[in-house]
Amino acid sequence: MANGNGDGLSTVDLHPGGIYEHLILTKEFCSGKSDSQCPASAAGLYDIDSSQNVIPNVTTYGGFVKEWGSEMAQNLSSRARFVVDDIKIDGAQSLGSSMKIGNSTIAALDAWLIELPDGTNYSAQVGQLSLGGPGKGVQDFGDVDGETNPGTGFADGNLPSTLFGLHYGSASLNQVGSLVVGGYDQSRVPVDAAAFELIGGSNQMIGQLLDIEIGFRDWRDTIQQLHLVSRA
Repeated sequence: MANGNGDGLSTVDLHPGGIYEHLILTKEFCSGKSDSQCPASAAGLYDIDSSQNVIPNVTTYGGFVKEWGSEMAQNLSSRARFVVDDIKIDGAQSLGSSMKIGNSTIAALDAWLIELPDGTNYSAQVGQLSLGGPGKGVQDFGDVDGETNPGTGFADGNLPSTLFGLHYGSASLNQVGSLVVGGYDQSRVPVDAAAFELIGGSNQMIGQLLDIEIGFRDWRDTIQQLHLVSRA
């Protein structure tokens, strides 16, 4: 997040995978707690009051926290507000040095509690980097449009497409993770990539299963082969 001169005022680490808006933990998230009591402080916290370009509370309703398909694995609760602010994204391979996005949509989180299926609760420790939504991913808040990543980068001509490629890497192969916006790292995909429609054009990132085939390599081989076939 930046001030009027473009200088960064809040630097935060984010985990890629958010929907539409960035999910960013604010200074209020760790208010009254030491660093040991609030591990989220290690990733950096968003100081809204120090930003000269922030437009706070761009909606009449409170912000919320949501992830792709999150309701199928965990219950999320939060205290949040929607704001827009200028951001600079570093780290993705395809960006070169960095990419700036003005009026970027942010869910500024003062609290974020995660409940797993077994009833275990814990507080989030890192925010999430938006990976966009359908189309260009622009969010209409009435008086202002919230811009998203990678839709805005594509619209501004800084990215070749709205695609993204995310590979978590492999500890056993000593391979670091990879995030590419505007495409994907072909070296991480040993077979041809396929494209398919999401179910009902929803925001759940669920592919439609068209067919499934179960077979065996050899009658002496106990390893079953599952072939998921999707429309290319």
